[in-house]
Amino acid sequence: MRIPACLLLLPLLFAVASPAEAQRRAVTLPIEVIGPDGYTAEATLYLRDPGAVDHLYLRVHRPVYRDAATNPTRGAKASLRLNGGPWTDLDADAAECFAHEDAYGCLDGNYHTLRLTVGLDRLGADPVQGANALEFRFNGTDGITNGYRVVELDVRDAAGGTLLHERQFEEEDPSSWAPPRPGPDDVAAGEALWRSAELRESPLPGARTLRATCASCHAADGRDLKYFNYSNGSIEARAEFHGLSAVEAEQVAS
Repeated sequence: MRIPACLLLLPLLFAVASPAEAQRRAVTLPIEVIGPDGYTAEATLYLRDPGAVDHLYLRVHRPVYRDAATNPTRGAKASLRLNGGPWTDLDADAAECFAHEDAYGCLDGNYHTLRLTVGLDRLGADPVQGANALEFRFNGTDGITNGYRVVELDVRDAAGGTLLHERQFEEEDPSSWAPPRPGPDDVAAGEALWRSAELRESPLPGARTLRATCASCHAADGRDLKYFNYSNGSIEARAEFHGLSAVEAEQVAS
């Protein structure tokens, strides 16, 4: 009996993955480096040919302070490091913008989301075959910001080709999010805090108490946070930025 060609492919479709393949976990994008001063987030990247690495490619939202162009002494907002090496500031010395963003000022320009490359020689550590740890750090607040997001990420050779194994990334799925404290009492407490909690301007020493609540600046029912798909983590981090406790921040997100 002649076996149809489509059936011959079934063993390939259902083949058991190798142990190394099974252990790989996709990096969820965006990577939210949002939290208190010094907050870090890590991505594990699996390289095919570490000897061919030339640079990192990044697309990052808000990687610099708002006054970066006029206050260069403030320092870098974002830093990164590879495999436990030294921290590299994401600044004009280390990062090179794509031509379009560069024409509009690069890190000191008008774009909030930038495509950047960072040369391997800037990282101070070598990539390895298999798993590599790439860490991102939020260096500290200026009283306005509390982090940034890595929207895209790649490790490339000199010709711009990727050196990562397939299935490295997955997109965050907001439809899968659930309240961190789903109980009705916590949800009610979160709504009350949203409408009436006393907030501080920032965590900086001497920061003012605001004459406003969460609902004073956002939509009264919080629908703007849903519209823009702000994650629980980002809502909680911002609530703590404005002086709420960790529990209160979770209640607000819920």
